Amino acid sequence: MRDFDDFDEKVEDKEEMFSKFASRRRKTTFTKRFEEADESLKEKFIELRDYVASYGIKSRISIHGQTFSAHRKRYVFLTIQGKHIKAYFALDPNDYLDSPIPVIAMDSKRFEDLPVMLKVASGLSLRRAKELVDAVMERRGVKRA
Repeated sequence: MRDFDDFDEKVEDKEEMFSKFASRRRKTTFTKRFEEADESLKEKFIELRDYVASYGIKSRISIHGQTFSAHRKRYVFLTIQGKHIKAYFALDPNDYLDSPIPVIAMDSKRFEDLPVMLKVASGLSLRRAKELVDAVMERRGVKRA
């Protein structure tokens, strides 16, 4: 005959065993972050996305964000984080050291081909992001469609 005290100990052990998995959080997907974003942020994202797409390069949506690329090279990567858009560009960050555009140089391996990042949250930063898109396309020799 089984003793119920042994059974309770096993349940406690299982709870401890699974408690470490319960603390893990799943990363929110890009589409979910876009759906939950403010209307003004959605409008800015759509405007910037359409501006990049007007150059006729392909885009794809992944778990992390939306990538614009051609010939296996990424040109622009857009993602939403919190209350702003993060836009990554295939530009040289040293070109913007004395510029009024507040770019951030990315050193991580994930963004080695997109070393310039700009946070977009206002109308001014949106216009600056469009300037950076123009600079990327001019550097890569892409004409507007």
